Amino acid sequence: HNIGINGTFGKKHCAAYRIQYTYSENWGTYLNPLNKKGYTTSLLGEITFAPKGSNWAGSLSIGYDDSNFIGNNFGAMITLSRVYSIKL
Repeated sequence: HNIGINGTFGKKHCAAYRIQYTYSENWGTYLNPLNKKGYTTSLLGEITFAPKGSNWAGSLSIGYDDSNFIGNNFGAMITLSRVYSIKL
C-alpha cells in the first residue's frame, strides 16, 4: 500500500513538499523464499525551494525504512540544481 500527498506554498518564493508512506508485506522471491512473512514500512519527506525568476533550486529529502527482513534504514539527501535552456 502506498499513499502520499504533495503540494506547493509561497507566493514570492515557491516551495514544494512531498510526503509518502508505503507499507508492504513480502514472502521473498521464487528462488529465495522467506520462512515467515516480512514487512517493510517506509516514510519519505521532501521539500524543494525554487525562487521565482531564478534557475536555481534546492531540496532536502529524508527517508526511513522499518523492516523485519532488510533491517531499519535512514537516509538524507541535499540537492542543489540549476536549469539551463538550449534554444535550437
